[in-house]
Amino acid sequence: TRTLIFDSRDMLYVSVGSANNVDDDSFRARIRRFDISDEFTFPKDFLKGEVFADVVRNEVGLAFDSFGVLWGVENGPDKLQRSDLGDDIYNNNPAEE
Repeated sequence: TRTLIFDSRDMLYVSVGSANNVDDDSFRARIRRFDISDEFTFPKDFLKGEVFADVVRNEVGLAFDSFGVLWGVENGPDKLQRSDLGDDIYNNNPAEE
């Protein structure tokens, strides 16, 4: 997934989803921030963007609240099974009730 949002200070936030269900590293699962106030600095090199948030698997539905805090909807891993959390938390997830 790709999600874009702008703030009031001419900053562009780009969320790029993970490559797999559970990635070995968080290279893609990040929100990067870019200063777009100078129209002569395009195109932007995605890898040079400031890492604003890390380990956010598929952050979609980004929005700023009235205080300027960025919020997003997180799409976590699918079919996650962990014995320390009661084994199958995919089908028995109270947060999805």
